[in-house]
Amino acid sequence: MRVGHCCVPGGARARHQHDAADGGEGVAVLRRRIKAFMASLSGPSVVVAHGLLGQVLRAEACGVPISAAGALSNHQGCVYVLENGTETLLEAAG
Repeated sequence: MRVGHCCVPGGARARHQHDAADGGEGVAVLRRRIKAFMASLSGPSVVVAHGLLGQVLRAEACGVPISAAGALSNHQGCVYVLENGTETLLEAAG
């Protein structure tokens, strides 16, 4: 297993696709929904999500500005452990 720390934006990938979708909820509404969900958690939890939701959730948990959320890593088939404002990436060694 490889472990890495990755709650530091590492690129300039835009997040604006979500805002641009016709009839989409937009990032502001997604962010409010994620914040409400996070506030509802009463203890350690496992959350399975798609990439954009995961990036916004991880940004909120780690104190990363929403404008930088799209630059967070977006690995597939891994686990992001969010704890005390930090993120640890767990991946299978390969």
